[in-house]
Amino acid sequence: MEKILIPTDFSKCADAALDFVVQTAKISHVEIVAIHVSEFYPILYGDPVGMSAVYPLAYKENAEKELLTIKNRLMTDLKLTVTTKVYDAPVLDAILKAAKDFHANLVVMGTHGGSGIGEKLFGSQSASMIARGGLPVLLIPCKYKWKAPKKIVLATNGFEKESSVLEFLLDFVEKYHADLHIVVFTNDNKDKAATLVEHEYHLKNYTEMIERRYGISTVSRHIYGDDLEEALETYIKENSIDILAMVTHKRTMLGRLFNPSKTKRISGHHLKVPLLALPSKAKPSE
Repeated sequence: MEKILIPTDFSKCADAALDFVVQTAKISHVEIVAIHVSEFYPILYGDPVGMSAVYPLAYKENAEKELLTIKNRLMTDLKLTVTTKVYDAPVLDAILKAAKDFHANLVVMGTHGGSGIGEKLFGSQSASMIARGGLPVLLIPCKYKWKAPKKIVLATNGFEKESSVLEFLLDFVEKYHADLHIVVFTNDNKDKAATLVEHEYHLKNYTEMIERRYGISTVSRHIYGDDLEEALETYIKENSIDILAMVTHKRTMLGRLFNPSKTKRISGHHLKVPLLALPSKAKPSE
């Protein structure tokens, strides 16, 4: 994790994400790339004075000034390395292009924007960003207040073993000197008894594999209930978890662990801790 991309719409929610990035940069000396996206469409009719061209230009200039203010403050006051840029493109396309342009290792976003154009640009994009991104994405709740993460939980029913996924997660854990928890969820009402036994077996082997391969200690737990979100929230609260991590699959958004309705709830404003989405190239297990 050497370079972090932070899209901002200058809202309070974006500021919470930016603060997380800044605090991380102070700890691990990563580079910050702050971008803003202007998404305008040409006026085809009734534009005799060319306002469709003038307004976007003025908006872009104002956004560049806002980004420059952020850059100067962080570089002057905190001695951080910061790059900024305004993109004029559809939001997700711009974010993906910026990640490629600057070779970003991680994208950090607020879970939803403020109001008006901010909400349009970032309010409903987080879940889509997870699905399309191909890069690790960290979603920061709007009301989140920074504290150094000390406990990070990986919630999985897929027991993913890709080196790129696990190595990024463990590097993330190491950056913050955090403890790693691994949990698997079994639905008390819907899953069969054999599923519970299977989860226990795979969880034991999975944690042993991670500890053996990477030489770290983990905390593994089996969580139960009839609602995934409630079970995770309970575990997070009772164990003072600071970040929730999961592996994402393009075909199924967040893989077998989350169905679309749960994804929207968990990646949206109900989330109380940051959510780290780790993209997998492997097909989700059936």
